[in-house]
Amino acid sequence: LAYDQLISDQLAAYLRNSRKMDDLVKTQAEMVESLFHHQREFLASSCSGSSVSAGSGLRIAEEIKRIQTFTNKHVSSPYFLHLNYIGSTISALGWVVVRNRPGQFIRSKYNAGHVNVGHIVKEKCNNNTKDW
Repeated sequence: LAYDQLISDQLAAYLRNSRKMDDLVKTQAEMVESLFHHQREFLASSCSGSSVSAGSGLRIAEEIKRIQTFTNKHVSSPYFLHLNYIGSTISALGWVVVRNRPGQFIRSKYNAGHVNVGHIVKEKCNNNTKDW
């Protein structure tokens, strides 16, 4: 699956760079990793013709909510902008259950969180942040 390439390249780089930062960023990244693996299972089941249980979509939604809740619990963290970027954009992974225009759905979620990138670069411009 092309999704495997995404996991082995971009997600792996994100995880590696998150481990170099704060423990909260690392913890959130591990939650994101779990979400990607569950979504991969969902997609593989969908593509293989197997019946996809409603529980799979619910698990993805619950993991997205868990990441967002984690973000909101750590507003006082010096890495809140990093956490908030992920917390704001992670719902884009809900595209798998969007029937009409999933690309537009992804773009709107990405745009909603991308405002954090400018703040991150301005406030935390070090090598770890650049890699992240």
